[in-house]
Amino acid sequence: MHAPTALIIASFSTAAISVVFLLLWRATKGVDGPLHWFMGSGLLFVAGMLFFLRNLYPSDFTIVLANAVLTSGYLVLLWGVAKFVSQSLPWRIVGIAVALYAAAFAYFLWIEPGFVGRAVTSSVLHALCYFAMAYYLFRYRGEKRWGAQFWAGVFFTLAGAIMFATLSYAVVDVGTGPFIDLPAVKFRIISSPVLSLAWGLSLVVATMQRLVDAERTAKEDVVRLNQALEQANHAKSEFLANMSHELRSPLNAVLGYADTIRQRVFGPLGNQKYEEYVEHIHQSGTHLLGLINDILDITSIEAGALKLNENVENIKDLILDSIELLRPVAAEKQITMDHNVSDELPSVRVDRLRIKQIFINLLSNAIKFTEPGGRVMMDATEQSDGSMTIRISDNGIGMTEEEIEIALTQFGQINKSALNAHEGTGLGLPISNQLIELHGGELSIQSAQGEGTTVSITLRSERVLSD
Repeated sequence: MHAPTALIIASFSTAAISVVFLLLWRATKGVDGPLHWFMGSGLLFVAGMLFFLRNLYPSDFTIVLANAVLTSGYLVLLWGVAKFVSQSLPWRIVGIAVALYAAAFAYFLWIEPGFVGRAVTSSVLHALCYFAMAYYLFRYRGEKRWGAQFWAGVFFTLAGAIMFATLSYAVVDVGTGPFIDLPAVKFRIISSPVLSLAWGLSLVVATMQRLVDAERTAKEDVVRLNQALEQANHAKSEFLANMSHELRSPLNAVLGYADTIRQRVFGPLGNQKYEEYVEHIHQSGTHLLGLINDILDITSIEAGALKLNENVENIKDLILDSIELLRPVAAEKQITMDHNVSDELPSVRVDRLRIKQIFINLLSNAIKFTEPGGRVMMDATEQSDGSMTIRISDNGIGMTEEEIEIALTQFGQINKSALNAHEGTGLGLPISNQLIELHGGELSIQSAQGEGTTVSITLRSERVLSD
């Protein structure tokens, strides 16, 4: 193969690698290196074409331009490799090396003209670039000791070694014919496309491995973060549970003493103001005790410590008990409470205490957010698939979809003036949702502003004891 032909083949091989690097850069813009590899290999292609033109139209201008572009290509490649391994180039040393190269090249071009001198000067600098790229890839290849990055370093080392070795043979053979036609020079030119493809594809594979490793690391980080969050959440739940227990014990004593005074067990208080204050103490303490109990329920559910005490229960009895318990509260607001529950409904296997807690929470919310003169309705039906649905409906102020999401979160308070007048902790609905999930059921809400709200509870067929 003639040397000019081999030079063209080598140039177009770097062009092909440059296109591959361009595609790689566009597909992986989060990885440093491919853009510089694309520009560096592109400059090597341009330099190859300039060398070919130099053989056709020799002049000092084409010689200087071709060598300048070639050197720039190697330096940009080296820069890309350094960025790929998250390192910075020693620019001062690079600047000194380039300055020495330029001075030597100028000397052998204009002061002591000699093709061999220029070839030696260029080859030494370019071989050092190859060795520097290999150094960076070997030195900072991470956990994958024998991955594609390692082999890219091997091919860079081989390219640099071939450049030095063939240069030595060529210098020995100077005088036996044109320099570019010397066997050693031909071998270097012919081997160049193969090595370019080898290190180029190795860098592509190394980049893909980097992306895969980064994705795996990100997933591992997410797993570790989730574990840390779970541990923190468990610690929070344990702390709240301990604090709630510590608060509930003295609070029960306060409520007991306040109730004793309120009931005048040991005689009259003697002053009307004292009676009002005792009533306020009892109401505030009862509210605080309810909040503490809610926090205990939340922490117990989150910690997985809440166990259901299941028995076969009559669903109608549970509904009627809950309604009767809250009927005085509804009467104070002039709200009508009613139900539509058939005597023929089958029994269910549930935790009686927790199901009543759900019903009372939902009925309390319905009463709280229904204006005087409104209506709260409760009904239950058995579905065709054997499940049972219990609905609590009201014609109160209603909610939007966004407000429903807020209401289902712990301590969720809907920021609306119409609701701000109603006190609450924002725990009743989330607790009810979690308790029904413990039963394997579902809770859903349909609501519209100004029309009212319907909360539906579904118990699966395995909990419904149909005949």
